[in-house]
Amino acid sequence: TYIGQIYEDKGDHTNAIIWYKKAINKNYIDYMAHWFLADNYKAINDLKGAVEEITVARILNRNNRRIKKSFDNIFLKAKRDTTDWYFNPQVEITKVDDKTVNVLMDAKWVGYGMCKALWKCEPGYSESMGEKAGNYSILEDRECLISLLVALTNAKTKTKNDPELQILREAADNKVFDEYLLYDVVLPKMPSVAYQLPEKTISDIKDYILKVRNK
Repeated sequence: TYIGQIYEDKGDHTNAIIWYKKAINKNYIDYMAHWFLADNYKAINDLKGAVEEITVARILNRNNRRIKKSFDNIFLKAKRDTTDWYFNPQVEITKVDDKTVNVLMDAKWVGYGMCKALWKCEPGYSESMGEKAGNYSILEDRECLISLLVALTNAKTKTKNDPELQILREAADNKVFDEYLLYDVVLPKMPSVAYQLPEKTISDIKDYILKVRNK
């Protein structure tokens, strides 16, 4: 990666690209190599390559502001949507005592809020789902998102002005539900999870971003 940077500093994009690719071949989760490769692709006007690589870089380092800036610049040049949002459930759960739970929520988030309350406050529920009580579980988030989708569908709720809900629907329709879950729910909270994902999963998340989230 550093050798690639030396060539890049000299304006030799051809050799910079060669070395960044070598770095990625040795260590696919090197987000810097993907990031810098994207910038070099942009410099030679290979926008397809630039879009692909900056997308992978952002998956691998979800909350990096400089990568986000490069992501936006490349996507704008490629005439792609750069609308951004973060998954922010409008739900507040308070356990008053052993028999009382208060759940405050926006009407659109009823399915999510009730499911979260179940996981958080119902004795033995986590264990019945094969998870230890108090530990984070991706199964919990998956079940709560499905409950959210079912409630939105049953209530015929309009989500056009709520990107996180609208994209969730589109992700489910396009069979990239788990990719939505990973990219928009899990990685912003726990970005290091990206380094444990198989290359195939990272590629699937990239497809979700390019085909659904930022068309």
